[in-house]
Amino acid sequence: MDTLIAWILRAIPFGTIIMYGALGEIITEKSGNLNLGVPGIMYLGGFAGFASAYLYEA
Repeated sequence: MDTLIAWILRAIPFGTIIMYGALGEIITEKSGNLNLGVPGIMYLGGFAGFASAYLYEA
């Protein structure tokens, strides 16, 4: 049960980050601009941050 609560507590901040990207895309689409690459751009940014931190420590 403790691991479930810990998982939920960690899921909320990660979900918030995705929610901000989705909210920005919704506002952008309402203005008439369609960009379907938002999740990929966010994942690529996360990977680049992870790789940079890994290489910095190595």
